[in-house]
Amino acid sequence: MRTYLIAALLLGACADQAATTGEVEVSEDGDGGKADSAGELSLRAGDTTVWLTQQIERRAGANGTQYVLHGRASRNLTYGNAFIADDPFGDFEQKTARTFEVTWSDDYALMLTSGTNQFVGVEFTHSSSRPDNLTARVQLRPRVLSSSGSSKIYVTAELTPVVVSGETVWRLKAKTTVPNVGVVANSGARTYAATGDQNVTIDLQKDQLFSKEPLVITATLANGTTVQRRISLGLSVKRFGLTTADAYDTWPQPTCTTARTTCLRALGDSALDTASCGEALDVLACQGQVGVRVDDVAFQAANTAAHTRTGSADARADYAALAGADHVEQLQGSLEQTIQAALEQQQGRWYLGTPARDSVFTKLVDGAIASAYAHPVDLVEPHTAVPGNVDSERQVAADALLAYLAQQDYLRSEFGRSYDDLVIAYRAQHVASLKAFRETIVPELYPGSTTNDVLIGDWLGAHTEITIDKATGEATNVLVELD
Repeated sequence: MRTYLIAALLLGACADQAATTGEVEVSEDGDGGKADSAGELSLRAGDTTVWLTQQIERRAGANGTQYVLHGRASRNLTYGNAFIADDPFGDFEQKTARTFEVTWSDDYALMLTSGTNQFVGVEFTHSSSRPDNLTARVQLRPRVLSSSGSSKIYVTAELTPVVVSGETVWRLKAKTTVPNVGVVANSGARTYAATGDQNVTIDLQKDQLFSKEPLVITATLANGTTVQRRISLGLSVKRFGLTTADAYDTWPQPTCTTARTTCLRALGDSALDTASCGEALDVLACQGQVGVRVDDVAFQAANTAAHTRTGSADARADYAALAGADHVEQLQGSLEQTIQAALEQQQGRWYLGTPARDSVFTKLVDGAIASAYAHPVDLVEPHTAVPGNVDSERQVAADALLAYLAQQDYLRSEFGRSYDDLVIAYRAQHVASLKAFRETIVPELYPGSTTNDVLIGDWLGAHTEITIDKATGEATNVLVELD
């Protein structure tokens, strides 16, 4: 672990003595570096030393998970407070004469991960030769706390907040020791994909930073083998400053510089990734000087265009196959609500230009439609089983097939792709398979059984059977036969 210490003298805090400021910054830790955040960071200003633990403790509190910064000083404390822009932020608690804690809830800690300055003011027992007040500036950063698995995957310790596709994401840099043909990172319900020769980046969204589930990185190497690395994330101090001067003058809010404006404009109005021009807070300072925001006019236009797609005759014909002729209106309505909710989340977001903004709109709509084709039963009510009714058996069978497919890991099958990717690649065939089950396949008595029917068809060319219990009309088994 490398740290950089910067010391500077600033003028004019007190009449009797010059203000002093110290700063320490923890490096990103180069490729393959191992996070070591068990120790303390220390600074001295005004003949007073303050120590902070580098790693933020995560613990269970009365109202949920808490994140705790532990600190201590070389003098007795009389008062302390935690704040941002003159507003209280975080709970300051003096633990002993010289130790203290600052505690945040999940939501508050998350607000600090993009680089916002958390200030901690402390007061000491009066001294004639030393200042009675100091202010600490703390910036937090998500960080790899532990990792295990294949040595063929290296990761940097630090995640950097950057702006991509109009939102702040946290970028993890990774590298494979040999060329790869693709990298997938799974954390909870989300999946992130990155490809590259050896260097890859994985962008996590805010709801994944504090996930209790590990981040699992799977790389497919050029020789066809797959390797994995499991990562646990936590919070750590990135920057720590201590001053006897005015904190806002010492650490002002970022401003949009000419150099940054030039950099952003050079990316072009179709660019979505602004990381090359700086971290999130620095780049976002240029809103209003570069690019466009998503306003109500843009939202309404995108929503109207999406409804044109989802309400077309061809789309509605597909809905009948995907969810059943009796669920067409429900599927269309649910899909349109999903799209509208996704587009509403874009309100107020900032992009470098209208081409960038519109490409995100298209991606959101395409993604919602693709999900509806792969998981239509998530958007409609399930069909009620009616014993002895042929049409009911068909609908129940198709619903059961969709539920089964959604649970399969086809990445490790002869298909070599996820179920969702298969539906995107072979959408027409997927729809045709479901249409056959819902409309034309005739239930047959299961061979050797008097209590079960079976519907036999195919899904993407793979022999498929769905067994129906004649007494209940419910599906009891699904078979998609792969070689």
